[in-house]
Amino acid sequence: MLLLLFYRPGSVIVQFVLLFNTTNEETTKLLTTDSVFQIFLENFGTSSWSSFRIDTNSFNISAISISDAENLLHTGLISSTSSSNIWTTTVSPNSASVSSTIITLQDFTGCGIGGPLVTERIVGGTAAALGSWPWQASLHYNGNHKCGASLISNTWLVSAAHCFTKYKDVTLWTVILGTITLSNGKGLDVKEIIINENYITSDYVYDIALLRLLTPIQFTKHIRPVCLPEKSTFFPDNTTCYVTGWGSTVSGGSPSVTLQQAHVKIINYGLCSSAAMYGSLIRPSMICAGYVEGGIDSCQGDSGGPLVTTLFNGTWYLVGSVSYGIGCALPNKPGVYSRTTYLRSWITEKTGL
Repeated sequence: MLLLLFYRPGSVIVQFVLLFNTTNEETTKLLTTDSVFQIFLENFGTSSWSSFRIDTNSFNISAISISDAENLLHTGLISSTSSSNIWTTTVSPNSASVSSTIITLQDFTGCGIGGPLVTERIVGGTAAALGSWPWQASLHYNGNHKCGASLISNTWLVSAAHCFTKYKDVTLWTVILGTITLSNGKGLDVKEIIINENYITSDYVYDIALLRLLTPIQFTKHIRPVCLPEKSTFFPDNTTCYVTGWGSTVSGGSPSVTLQQAHVKIINYGLCSSAAMYGSLIRPSMICAGYVEGGIDSCQGDSGGPLVTTLFNGTWYLVGSVSYGIGCALPNKPGVYSRTTYLRSWITEKTGL
């Protein structure tokens, strides 16, 4: 049994989603949904992390469709025709704490809700579906796409410092959100661009920049922030991540019209900094992702865009931002990204997040 549980402090009304997975037909016949949940509540009431008195007569259970359940578990979204609420966090009885935020169809403040919904063909990737990556931004300079970025709040975005070395006039930059097609979306004005003070142009050290929007935005199901990891968060080698962007699908090619997505693996720091790959070019502020054999990679035009992975049962976190690479998708030349955890303190210093 999977329980997705949500509450707010004070007079608490809990809303939840239950997924039952049974293999014993006789057990299924004998136990109704209500009775199973009743048993769970009784056990919950005596668990070490419960500080609530639970009125077991107050709950009301209703079903949702299989398609809505699958969308909920994989993307955090329920179709617009459903009257159900939307949830983002899975909780088990062994959890040390339970605290989350209810998200309804009109409330999209939770971060990290998204994920790949493949529709069709970054290099070696596929076209992304609308709403899959709601934090993905296209940065336009004088009306033309230059780089990608990741929305991290209703005011701030993370991108790459090298995107702004030649294009310094903040009034000519606009941010496009909530679309997978470059020709769509309203341009949002930028108030400020902050480039990391330690950024070195020649070797992409500290290749990170922050953009502050002139006017805070309102989140929707297609515009929502990615979660920032803590400084101490560890992303193991070989972790599957996704990189997204409108960059070229071949080295030296034109930008893609439709947002592309590709899954890549985090590559060991020692391997990436070996003579076979990038050698001394790799610094602690960087993280590598891709494949030793090549074939899938970020490319020109993807710079500043997100490298993300899931933590805590489906919540998406920003592992890094596209920085550089030699060629695109070449063997022994994976993508190099600015490492979010290494730069987390700087992000907090500048944004308060």
